[in-house]
Amino acid sequence: MHNERKLYACAGKPFSTVERRYCDYLCGVTFLLAYLMQRKHCSKLRTAVAALLYFYIFNVLVTTLLMRTPYSYYRCTLEIQFVNQIFVQKDLYALSEALLNIMMFLIPSIFLPFFFKEHEALKTLCCGLGFTLFIEITQYFTRLGELQTDDLIMNFSGCLLGVLIYFTLRLTISFFKEKNSYSQVQKAS
Repeated sequence: MHNERKLYACAGKPFSTVERRYCDYLCGVTFLLAYLMQRKHCSKLRTAVAALLYFYIFNVLVTTLLMRTPYSYYRCTLEIQFVNQIFVQKDLYALSEALLNIMMFLIPSIFLPFFFKEHEALKTLCCGLGFTLFIEITQYFTRLGELQTDDLIMNFSGCLLGVLIYFTLRLTISFFKEKNSYSQVQKAS
């Protein structure tokens, strides 16, 4: 029992039972995912990216849904407020919220296209839109947050930006590979 307390502690503070369950679930599913990816003969890089994506998405869900206290009423803001708050009122809190919402979907949208063979952009954007709708609708119906049009727009903007970064990186890498192979052919002749 004493060793279990050491295993489930962070900064000297023991985890609660719920936190231990989340930790066990996260670790178990991560190892299961890695095992399944290896059984499908995926590369170690692809397996690592899949595990990191799962870990990231799990943490987004925990942060946006599970770590909140429910409100006693439903909260919904359908009007777009961030443009006025950021550019007219110069509200730094609104700016930080917008940047966090963009960043939350930017990172997975850079790596998710690696798992699709065709229509990478469309599939990634559909996954991003579906995930952000899932989070916002779940927050509304469970009263764990507020359904906000601003969040939907910022999250999807992060998806778009991530897909653009992915394709920029892919084109840059293929350009340098092609240039390198062309120079190898020139040296050989």
